[in-house]
Amino acid sequence: MQSVKNLKSSLSIYEAFDIGSIEGRDGNKFTLHAGMTEEHVGQLKAFSLDATDEALQNNTSDKMRFGEGSYEDWYAKNRTPFSVVDEATGALAALIWFGPKTLGAKSMSHLDAVEQEKVLGTDPENYHTIAYRAYIPYRGAGIMKKAVLAATEAYLEAFPDAVLWAIVDEDNLASIGLSKALGYEVIGKEVDGFVVMVRG
Repeated sequence: MQSVKNLKSSLSIYEAFDIGSIEGRDGNKFTLHAGMTEEHVGQLKAFSLDATDEALQNNTSDKMRFGEGSYEDWYAKNRTPFSVVDEATGALAALIWFGPKTLGAKSMSHLDAVEQEKVLGTDPENYHTIAYRAYIPYRGAGIMKKAVLAATEAYLEAFPDAVLWAIVDEDNLASIGLSKALGYEVIGKEVDGFVVMVRG
């Protein structure tokens, strides 16, 4: 297992290295990687365009971000991905990512070009956003809390001054519940139907 101390400076766009193992509820084994391989980026794009995955389409901007947009452009915004991979099949089971972002800022995909420039040019003051999602058939497999905690530990080792926050659709009760279980608290600020949660 490699050190994650210099995670961002040493991680190239399609590189992924093993930072731990996770066992699902049914005993299935998963590997947590810092980064994503090109193969898993291809799977990510396919998942993001899957119209039958109503939860993903309704609760994320991934169709615009990864399906119609470019992973490469997203990565260039100083994002650090962690991929959860099924050891038996090699399939991408979940994605977690972090990156500097002004507290409470809407997802970039919801902003127009002028607003995007303002956010990108702002000092994030050590605020770093987190986002995560599991893919079918891995939702409910008992991997997300373990994976997010392990990824968070690795990310904070590399960025010890980061204050982590999430923005979650106020109707997405499952994600709000998981965020609370991970130590995030709603700070009461809402942006167009989203709640902002900060890790205590």
